[in-house]
Formats: sequence, structure tokens, C-alpha cells
Amino acid sequence: MLICGGKNNVLLISPHFCDLSTKRTLMKILLGTCKRKGKQLASVYKRFYSEKTYDENEKTFFNNLYDEWWKGKQNGKDTITDIFEKVIGKNIYSLHDYNKHRFNFIFKHYEHVYYEKMKTGKNNCPFSLNILDVGCGGGILCEYMKNNIFYFLIKNEIIPSKGRYNIETGQPINVQIDGIDVSNKLIEVARRRMNKGKNEYLLRNNYWEEGENIGIYQYDNILEGEKNCGVNIRLNYKTCDVSNLANVSNEKRKKYDIIICSEVIEHVSNEKKENFVKCISLLCNPTTLVVFTTINRNFLSYLYTVVLAEYITGIIKKGTHTYDKFIDTEELNTLCTRFNLKNVSTEYVMYLPFLRSYLTTHHLKLLYLSAFVYDTHGMSGGTG
Repeated sequence: MLICGGKNNVLLISPHFCDLSTKRTLMKILLGTCKRKGKQLASVYKRFYSEKTYDENEKTFFNNLYDEWWKGKQNGKDTITDIFEKVIGKNIYSLHDYNKHRFNFIFKHYEHVYYEKMKTGKNNCPFSLNILDVGCGGGILCEYMKNNIFYFLIKNEIIPSKGRYNIETGQPINVQIDGIDVSNKLIEVARRRMNKGKNEYLLRNNYWEEGENIGIYQYDNILEGEKNCGVNIRLNYKTCDVSNLANVSNEKRKKYDIIICSEVIEHVSNEKKENFVKCISLLCNPTTLVVFTTINRNFLSYLYTVVLAEYITGIIKKGTHTYDKFIDTEELNTLCTRFNLKNVSTEYVMYLPFLRSYLTTHHLKLLYLSAFVYDTHGMSGGTG
């Protein structure tokens, strides 16, 4: 029996009721239909792999580092090697050390956005804040933001710095932090860390990571403190590419107030960087703050991050960075401008390993943090 499939129907014809010529014609139709369907599947497959913003080799590389993200913080038992790596700030320790500087840079600039909203009457009550960390890895920055967000809330009088919050009369404060990464192994690490932290909430009141903000807003019981201030902080991790969030209908697409891309864009292939930034812009509300932290592209940054850090001192694992993927500030600004992201500030820093600290620099343009605001008014070339 021959089966002939059309666009909207399927025709079953017994071979006993057709001659050889008809059979050949029907077979051509069948093969043609299969060929068209095959092309459609190939088109979908090609579109999927052309729209994704990551490289498989980068994903594999960081999958192999899954046990490094919270090294020394999981069981509290350090070997001599662990202690040495901690002293010099080796590998992922440098990201932990970057937390304080990144947090201050992000929320310093969001303060300006917040007060501009207040001036224009666009700051709706109750206060809510949606944050997206693109390429969150093991959740290092996400956890730090969750543990230090009270500093921003108190400093800007969103919650009272003195006295107790009246949960019956006060408006609830909702903070949602979403961390996404293409590595399922790193998301598993982040989730384990998050669940471990939940269990420790009631056991320790000094759980929060050390930093200059600690002590301003600690409570005898952290959970009770959050309840008393009407603050609901939710942390969520998801294995996906940023294109998965962007390439949905506008009605289903979630928009964010702050989007962070920290130490990620230098791992995105040059031919995919434009789509990467475009996907980020599609997740923006008007006046969304977008922050990139990355490595500048010049001869000194190559010596500093590749030759010195990877091959001479071994502070960073060999193969972590590819110089051709680095992007300088002018290139990033030009790329972001195409998608209505206006640069408002750029700050250059360098890492001092044995001091375990990041230093702001003015002449050495090695690493940088750039803040952008999504603005569809008065800008050219953006597709939003």
C-alpha cells in the first residue's frame, strides 16, 4: 500500500488499483514530501544552532571546573594546596574577590536609575526588583547580591534603617534574582549551594559573606528579619541560554530591571556577540540597567590575563581565555548602541592577587566594568 502525504491530508492507495506510471508519480510525490519535511527540520535545527549565543567548547571547559566554584567553602576543611590557592587568589577565588567591587558598581548606578524613576513618577509601589545574572556559573555573584541587597534597600530608605517594619501597614518589597547558565553542572552547583544556605539560615547569624556592608542590617534571626521588613528575596537558577529567554513572544517574555553579564562576553564568539547583546536588549524594560564586566582588548591586557595569569603564574587555568574574543570598550559601546543600550559609565580595574583585591585604575586599562541604560528615545540604529 502506498501512502501519499500532502500538506493537509494523507491519501492511502492500494497498489492493486494503479498502474506502473501512477505508482512512479505517487512515489515522486511521496519523496518530494519527505524532502520538504527534511528541509524544514534542517532549517529548525540550523536556526537553533545559529541563534544560540554560546560555544560548546566553552561550555565543556567550564563544566570541568564545576568543583572549583565554592572550593574551600563547602566543608570548611582546607588542604595546604587550598590554603595556598586562597592566599594568592587562584582560579575562582578571584571571582569571589570581585563580588564587593561588582556589587558596589551595579547598585551605585541603579541608584541613579531608581531616583530618575521617582522624579518622573515611574517608580510604582510596592517596590519590586527583578535581576538577571547571565552566565551565573556556580552562583557566586547571585548569592552575594542576595546577601547584601539589604544595604541598597536601607541606604535608599526603601526599608527603615531603625525600628521594625510594620508588615500590616507597610508595602511588601519583592526582589527576584534569576541566574542562568548553559552549563547544567554549574547550575547544579549553584542550587546545592543555595539549598545548603537555606539550611544554615537558622543555625548561624553570621552566614553572610564578609564585606563592607555586613553589620549594617544583620538581625538576630535572618528569616525573621526579612519577615519584619516585609522583604521577599527569591533566588532562582535555570539551565538555559539567554536566547531561550529572548526568543519567545513579547507577552511571555520576562523583563528585568537589572541585567548583569559578568566575565561572560569574552567567552562568546565574535560572530555571536551581536546576537548575544540583542537577546539581552529584548529582556529590558525602559531604563533597565545593563552591566558588563569583561577584559579589555589590548596588548597589556593580553600580557596580564593570558601570559602572566595563565602561563607564568598559573593563577588562572590555562585555556580560560582567548585573546581574539576580548572586546574593548569602544567595540562594546558601538555594539550596545545598536540595541538602544546607552553607556553611562565605564570603570577600569586590575586584580592584585596576593592582596586579594581589585584596584580602580585610570591609566592601565586591563579589566573594566561598563554600565548601560536601555533607552529607546533619541537613539539611532536600535532594534530593541
